[in-house]
Amino acid sequence: MPRLIAPATCLSLLFLLLLSNGCRRFTYYDGPDARLDFSTDTLSFDTVFTSRGSSTRLFKIFNPYKQSIRIENVTLAGGENSPFRINIDGLPGTVFNELEIAPQDSMYVFAEVTIDPDNRDNPFIIMDSVRFITGGNVQYVKLMAYGQNAYFHNREILCDEIWKNDKPHVIVGYAAVDSNCTLQILEGTRIYAGKGSFLLVAGTLEILGSSDSFVSFQGDRLEHFFDDLPGQWQGLIFVRSSHDNVLIYADINEAVSGIISGSTLASVNDPASFDAEFNGNNIPDLSLESIVIRNTQEHGLYSFYSDIDAVNCLVYANGKNSLALLFGGKHELRNCTVANYGALGLDHKEPALRMTNFASLGTNVFTRPFTAEVYNSIVYGNIPVDTSRNAGELSIDSINGGQAFDYFFDHFLVRSNMDFSDAAHFNSITSNANPEFEDPGDGVYELKETSPAIDKGDPALAPPFDLLGRPRSGLPDLGALERQP
Repeated sequence: MPRLIAPATCLSLLFLLLLSNGCRRFTYYDGPDARLDFSTDTLSFDTVFTSRGSSTRLFKIFNPYKQSIRIENVTLAGGENSPFRINIDGLPGTVFNELEIAPQDSMYVFAEVTIDPDNRDNPFIIMDSVRFITGGNVQYVKLMAYGQNAYFHNREILCDEIWKNDKPHVIVGYAAVDSNCTLQILEGTRIYAGKGSFLLVAGTLEILGSSDSFVSFQGDRLEHFFDDLPGQWQGLIFVRSSHDNVLIYADINEAVSGIISGSTLASVNDPASFDAEFNGNNIPDLSLESIVIRNTQEHGLYSFYSDIDAVNCLVYANGKNSLALLFGGKHELRNCTVANYGALGLDHKEPALRMTNFASLGTNVFTRPFTAEVYNSIVYGNIPVDTSRNAGELSIDSINGGQAFDYFFDHFLVRSNMDFSDAAHFNSITSNANPEFEDPGDGVYELKETSPAIDKGDPALAPPFDLLGRPRSGLPDLGALERQP
């Protein structure tokens, strides 16, 4: 006869079984690859503080596993001295230990920042980070806030303003110089622009830098990872109503395209409106002296039926053409260095200098008169040369539309296998000789003492000083930078 189990014993066994199953439900994932997911890798604060104040932001921590996970440690890197403060699920502090997140669940981290507007030594961007240690793996979420000591231009229309150099200027979205208005930027002014942001000029822009105090433009991400990274902001855009622009001693860095001239705000979807918009009465004109354009995702200078006068300019590290002089216009370059070996993360496949007199709208082709004079300059890069007409770093392309197409290169070093025997267009050309820059990989375009560009310029055409304000010798060098004795 089978032995019966007493009811009390059954209840005890059932309790032990449930307890055992419950313990297994609360095991933690502790594999060597244990990592957290975050709703963002950088928590940004863009509030402009007018007095001591704070702004609150949040991010989420996700457990991607089907088991619970234990975060061994969370630390605010700056500790008690950080301008940031954090709390996790309502608990404030700078150090948190042994936090638990249920399977495929999440946890909130709230952050605040307080910046003293009376402290003029505050950096332009305040930064810190939150460190997470999970299963021995270390992860970070960055905290970033714009400091009080900056001028912010958030979708702002400007008219007859002066940007001073006492604090940085930050463009958020856009800053636009209205028609018949002027923006003047003083020497030493630092301008930062956010992703997709740009300075648009419908009136007149005057940049008044000096050889020892350039005006600078760059992206607003100042972490080391973003140094010289192309495409962080859009660039300077001059529309067709723009006129009398003077840019002296400016450094334009990290844009999509450094300068775009000749854009239109009008609709040009049909041939008639296109032809009317791009006419000889609204050609934007820019005078560029000692301008550096570098590390662009696309073009360095993009001119579309514009009037460009460039002296002592240096353009390098561009994803597309360094200089695109398109659809006609009038251009003069003197002692410029155009050098393209590609940009960070971008191959260089298009000629450094491209010139055309035409543009297309669907099947319609339009032409405009084109003139270009290039003196004492260098156009070089790493595109291989071959036997085709527009090989290497120089592309000259025209369509006979009854418009003038005139160009002249004089005392010029270029990487190209073009035929330079036509005296009507070329004089004193050095082709396919390496100019021997000091260190183009590091952005140093001074000439080595063995460079074939030294003493090869025409003194009658050379400006008395180079890009950095140094005097040129009796026989000037080609390019923007004169080798010093």
